[in-house]
Amino acid sequence: MLKRKKHFMNSTLSIPCIFSCALDSFLEIASCLFLPHLSDLTVRNEFTELLFNTCSRYVESPENSRLLEEIREPIWAYLREQCPSFSARDSNACFSQIFEEKTLGKLTSDEMNIFSSLRTFQSFCETCQKDVVLNSSILVNFVTRSALEKCKLNYNSWPQFVSSVQTQPGKLKCPDCETPTYEPVLTSTAHSKFVFIEFAPELMNVIKLYENISVGQAEYKLKGMVRSYNKHFTCAVFVQGKWTYFDDLCTSVKEFTGLAALTKQFKQGWFFFNI
Repeated sequence: MLKRKKHFMNSTLSIPCIFSCALDSFLEIASCLFLPHLSDLTVRNEFTELLFNTCSRYVESPENSRLLEEIREPIWAYLREQCPSFSARDSNACFSQIFEEKTLGKLTSDEMNIFSSLRTFQSFCETCQKDVVLNSSILVNFVTRSALEKCKLNYNSWPQFVSSVQTQPGKLKCPDCETPTYEPVLTSTAHSKFVFIEFAPELMNVIKLYENISVGQAEYKLKGMVRSYNKHFTCAVFVQGKWTYFDDLCTSVKEFTGLAALTKQFKQGWFFFNI
């Protein structure tokens, strides 16, 4: 697939003044990483079915830029409706809005296993004398300077922060009397196939990227990254032992043998990646 001359990322110059770099970055990531998991699903919701069909046609399509435009358009229409920053179809799109619950829609249990980490917390309301249970999910982990400082972590300790966000109990309120409960206990957690992480802009030039991190009892390996620099989105995907970098301002893709070589050439702007 990666040896094709035409890619989502390398076909947008045929339509000037329409910025699709955020969408195309997402579709390159989805085609390389999500499609195999979506192929295994027997039931998909509206968005994942649309994504599956788009990526499947892309992988199987001939090298035809007009066909790629046709394939891409249904995803464009869906995102413009669900994501406010995509509505203008310009360079102000916010990539992480794609991974919000409003965009993904109501996920099936199998889809949740791909995109969302599920957590169940339990506590006790002393006012009502009853157990309180909270089920919650995480689609995107946001790492900010203030959050790291609050946890007394330095910039390069962000993996520990992500792990704590995924596994630490949140605050619970009794659904009947709204009384805050005490010492909620995490009773279960189900890790997703992918963990999505977005870094605040002020961290871009100081954080260290890790190829492997632990989240609770699960181990994750870095597979893809999206870069936002000067309102231009590009992406890199780890496939077949190499990092492949896509940019729709270039007519070809670039390959790197390792993460260090990739980030050395493109030092600024890596803000989001999935593992």
